[in-house]
Amino acid sequence: MKVLILYAHPNPLSFNQAILQRVQSTLEARGHEFRTLDLYQRDDKLRLDGADLAAIKSGETPADIRERQAEVLWADALVFIYPVWWFGMPAILKGWIDRVFQEGFAFRFSHEGMSGLLGPRSALVIHTTGGDLKAHEDMNGLELLSRPLLEGVLGFCGLEPVHYLPLFGVPIVGRAEREHMLEQVEAITLRLAQAESPGH
Repeated sequence: MKVLILYAHPNPLSFNQAILQRVQSTLEARGHEFRTLDLYQRDDKLRLDGADLAAIKSGETPADIRERQAEVLWADALVFIYPVWWFGMPAILKGWIDRVFQEGFAFRFSHEGMSGLLGPRSALVIHTTGGDLKAHEDMNGLELLSRPLLEGVLGFCGLEPVHYLPLFGVPIVGRAEREHMLEQVEAITLRLAQAESPGH
């Protein structure tokens, strides 16, 4: 399997970095090929602007967007690793999605309706939160955490299955709980790598 990892955390000492390393080592140990896009370490343009929209509308997708789209097409599966900020993904990851997942590449509208174009690919979303599970349940926040990316982007664009691992209260748990979280990361990465996507 070929896996494209989208990593979005600015702190190289964060727990997200430990998650990334566990995903990478799990894939490597089983002979899977992967590429990691560390969005905070790259100099990509990550803001869709008027010039981009005008070029895309004219049928001339900017070269850097086409390069990012080629990275997606290379992969059998996409992995997203990020911290939750304000009940969503960091802006840098949203900017990558805005520019790369364009109509005609990631989805299409027609008289028959909308169709996703990125299948047959699977996906894995792993994110961390500062608040614990109960706090998010009390705020009815669990749906806010999952649906925008899992359904609104990945499902909309035809990726399936989409695996999901939310990790709650990372700043307030102890070392043993963090190690348990990394075991969960390894287990769900194995599930992603072992599952056959439609058509594969």
